[in-house]
Amino acid sequence: RLSNQPNTVTTTLTLQNKKNIEYKEVPKSNITVQCISHTAHSYSQAGMCPNGMPYNVTCPGGKRGYFEVSCSSFVTVPHCTVWDGVKYAASADCSVKSYDSFSTTCYCTQSLDPVSQEFSSSYFVLHAHQTESFTAYTVLNSKVNDNVVFSTISCICGLLILGFLSFAFLENSNASKKKPSNIEEKYREDSKGTESRTIQNFFDNILPSDLKTIQWYRLFSRRLLLDHSFLHIISSLWTKQLFQTVPTTQWSALLGRMLIIFFIDSIISNFFNADDNFCENISEMVSCNSFTSAFDKFSFPYRHCKWSSSSHTCEFSPLSEVSFTVIILWTFAILFIAQPLFSLLDLLLKGLKSFLRSFGTAKVIPLRSFREDTKENDEFVNSQRFKSTMLRAAGLVLAQKYIDYVSLEEEVDHVLQLYNEDEERLQSNSIAKDFVDNSSFKVIRHGFSTSKSYLPEIMKKLVYSRNEMKRMTRKFEKLTSIEVKEEFLMKSFLVECFTGNSRTMAHKFLFGYSDSAVEISYSIQWGVMCFVLLIIWFIVMAFIVVEFGYTIGSKSSLLWLVSGLVCIVEDNILIQPLKIFIKWVLASSYIHSELNYLVKMLCARTKLIFIRTGGVLHSYKWLVQHSNPACRLARLYPVCTLPIARLLMSVNDFDLPLLKEDANKWKLFKQLLLIPGTFAMMLVTLPMVILPVGWDDTALDIEATVIVNLLAVAFYFFGLYTHSYIYPSVVVAGVIIIAI
Repeated sequence: RLSNQPNTVTTTLTLQNKKNIEYKEVPKSNITVQCISHTAHSYSQAGMCPNGMPYNVTCPGGKRGYFEVSCSSFVTVPHCTVWDGVKYAASADCSVKSYDSFSTTCYCTQSLDPVSQEFSSSYFVLHAHQTESFTAYTVLNSKVNDNVVFSTISCICGLLILGFLSFAFLENSNASKKKPSNIEEKYREDSKGTESRTIQNFFDNILPSDLKTIQWYRLFSRRLLLDHSFLHIISSLWTKQLFQTVPTTQWSALLGRMLIIFFIDSIISNFFNADDNFCENISEMVSCNSFTSAFDKFSFPYRHCKWSSSSHTCEFSPLSEVSFTVIILWTFAILFIAQPLFSLLDLLLKGLKSFLRSFGTAKVIPLRSFREDTKENDEFVNSQRFKSTMLRAAGLVLAQKYIDYVSLEEEVDHVLQLYNEDEERLQSNSIAKDFVDNSSFKVIRHGFSTSKSYLPEIMKKLVYSRNEMKRMTRKFEKLTSIEVKEEFLMKSFLVECFTGNSRTMAHKFLFGYSDSAVEISYSIQWGVMCFVLLIIWFIVMAFIVVEFGYTIGSKSSLLWLVSGLVCIVEDNILIQPLKIFIKWVLASSYIHSELNYLVKMLCARTKLIFIRTGGVLHSYKWLVQHSNPACRLARLYPVCTLPIARLLMSVNDFDLPLLKEDANKWKLFKQLLLIPGTFAMMLVTLPMVILPVGWDDTALDIEATVIVNLLAVAFYFFGLYTHSYIYPSVVVAGVIIIAI
């Protein structure tokens, strides 16, 4: 207590605490809080500061950035107080000089007025509240929808509808205005019976035009104009009536294939390249980097992300930024999946063609007329003589006795006896010097290849011939026209002249791929159903493409468009021509020369076969009559109305000798390439051997897709390895030259 001191004095007071005081302090600290969730509404971010104090910030919706937070803090501070008559209050005249938990030392300036004063010490807590400032990132990686997908599909659908209606209108108007063509006039003349059937014309019609003796490049160019989806339209419009096609269905096929490609592209993009904000919701750089390597981690749907160091965010990275290999795999997947849909489209378009014909938009013109009541103008009938006919009838009785009306074991014994007689004759003739075997069972077309195990081979041939004859009989009985039956008999005979894979190829080219005498006519109900299914299918595909287009976002639309266009170009420039080359050039090479040789020999020897009398009575001794099912079928039906049946039952083993290759200066070079070339042909034509007609086309499309894309990848890596694309170009050119 101070009192009665003159003027002012400075006093230092040490005030003892009644209780020990613990002076606490939480220092100031700063923290950065990321706001990276891509949401439209605001959300809270809470946590603990480094000083242990909690923080809570509210991130704005629709924005991404960060908060600089100054965390809350406090400190316990002592102070000196003076009694003012009411309470102890802080005074400017007293300040704290020092303090500890036991006492507080005050430094006071006191006046000398004769007034007593009381001093004390206390403490208070000084708080600093949380402050924050928000900074938005300059780049906001959010999904943006554009109109690339919608515009592309709108153009395709618009062209499809416009072209379909335009072609249908033009075809209908041309069909009503045009004059009868040469084909129609020829058909009318044929229907009157003014034209005769000659042997040459018959065999010309038997052999498809694609298998006649022409150069391979002409065959390839012809099939390109017939089978290629784009070139077919150009050729139809340019030549008008050259191929008697329907441009309406060809236009639908072209645009339909484009729509299928973009449909598959949209589905794959939605699962593997969609910008759906998956990456933007990743806040950790480590988690984001785990999705940076294409297809390294299995996740479905797959996403590819990258971390942006400038904005500290995880961004979506389209696959188009990865590598050329990814683009190749992308297009390969699209075309691989699309091939079965292409086959389904072709099937529905066949029904659509019949639907359009029912309304007169396409006129069906028979390829040739069939005269079932004209015999006097038939060269096959006029070539026969009475004597040879009588001998042929007697030979028919003997053939039925030893071949048709006996059991399998009896026929095997009979053929075995013929084989033994042939062996004895061969041994007798081999005594002569420089003997050349040209007529034994080992060198003829329907003979036996070995001499050690000939019995199983004889049994196999006869069992096959009998079973195949039963199958052919069921088809033969369904035919109504005489000329169609004769054509079926001759084609079946030619097919059975081959063996193994060549027989399969011959059957497909003569029955499955060739232009038939009468085009297959689908019912109107089936055509209407195909038309309705096509409309529904196209609408569903267009809707799915547009719907998925909004899902994949603008960053993926570029890859979607580029990959779709690349697939269209690749399909039209590489895949379709390669498929046509494999099917019509490589596959037909199995039988091209041999089939032309057979037809040529039959055409030249038909008259001689009809008029000859030697050996006709013993036709049951010829192996061709045992091994060829068509010859068996020819003997089962009345032959008075089927001249071709009489021809087949009169053919012997020497009428159709095996084709011998001519020796030339390239023979050694061909032999060197024979093994790898044959192996390669077997691989590429394998689908045509093991699959039925229709399915083999789909398999060839898939095979061509695989070959083209594998060559593209190999060409790319070869160029990277050699640092130049000149060397792989030379290699590819060399392979093509050798193949040709």
